[in-house]
Order: sequence, then C-alpha cells, then structure tokens
Amino acid sequence: MIRLVVLLALALVVVAVTAWYRQRSATDVARGATALPRLPDDLRDTHGRSTWVILTTPWCTSCDQVHRMLTEARADDHVVEADVTRRTSLADDYEVRRAPTVLLADAAGNVLDRLVGVEAVQAALRSDSTAAA
Repeated sequence: MIRLVVLLALALVVVAVTAWYRQRSATDVARGATALPRLPDDLRDTHGRSTWVILTTPWCTSCDQVHRMLTEARADDHVVEADVTRRTSLADDYEVRRAPTVLLADAAGNVLDRLVGVEAVQAALRSDSTAAA
C-alpha cells in the first residue's frame, strides 16, 4: 500500500513538472527567438526599418559613444535611447543589468539580438560589416 502511494506521488510530481516545462516553453516561443518580448510601440520605427534600442541610465558613460557608433554604422536603421531608470518595466522585460544594453529588433518589433556593453556592440557591427563584404 505504501509503495502505491509513493508511486502515485512520484507520478503526480512528474506530471506537474512536465506541465510547467511545457507552459514555460510555449511562453518562450510566443516571445520570440530570444525569448524577449516585442518592443513597445513607442520604441519601434514607423517606417518599417530595423530598430536599435539603447537601454541606458543617466550615469552611463559609454551610451553616447554607442549611439554615435550605431547611427554612423547603421544609418538606414532607427536608433533610439530609453532610460531604464524612468521606464523600469524595460529593465525587467529585457533583463538589463548593465548599461548600455542594446536591443536589435526587426520592423515588427521582434527582438533579434541583445548586446551588453560597448564591446558587444562593436563586435556585432564588425561581424555585420564582414558579412556584408
């Protein structure tokens, strides 16, 4: 009798964990390839261009440099800054732990890439230029 109870308890645990995992996976698929939510409408470009969002803070010393790099290297794309101290939901949604955190999104607002720090942005721009060559 005790064995039956233990087996039933284990079966219930397996079912619960499986259900949780499936729900989590479905949520990640719905959020996109990077498992991050789409950009809010006010950050997306209205002309169908790719968007670079620089998630910044008032004390970020390299955010202006990143903004210049992106506008020079990707002149056809939309580049925008958002202060995560004023829009804390962005910090939560896009897992910002350091400024600058840069998001690259397609015209629909789907986040394609998340870059943290100047070095990551430089590397992405370098690989983008070598891919275009």
